[in-house]
Amino acid sequence: MRQVNDFFCRLSEVCRQTDSFAVTSWLGEASSASLCQGVVRPDGIATLRTPSGKIAFYLELDRATEECARLLHKMVDYDEAAISNHLPKLLLFCFPSTRRERFARPALRSRRLTVATTILDWHRDRPLEPIWLPLDGDIRLSLEDFSHE
Repeated sequence: MRQVNDFFCRLSEVCRQTDSFAVTSWLGEASSASLCQGVVRPDGIATLRTPSGKIAFYLELDRATEECARLLHKMVDYDEAAISNHLPKLLLFCFPSTRRERFARPALRSRRLTVATTILDWHRDRPLEPIWLPLDGDIRLSLEDFSHE
């Protein structure tokens, strides 16, 4: 999927412009689903090296086509997958608009994962800046802030 590749390419491009950040791995949807043994089918899984440590995360690139009930079901599946120690504990949702982000956030609760959301255009403009809003917070954070999780 082109938008997912664009997400990771943009993140990689900006990381290459620094000495302290790097995308060390990234998997597309099919490889991610295989790694997760079909329990979840994220759009991607990546690992990012930051000055504060490594961050492994799932990416869900929302297209505003799923109802809240479908998002709730996805979160049940992600909680099940989170039992595994070899899978990420951070789930990032990227939305097409602030309106969609506000609409979807109530359905994204997780007992086992840290979940954060942003807007796709913000990621394109400034992927390493504080654009990610954790579900349990009211201040947007940078990806590096999640390396302390």
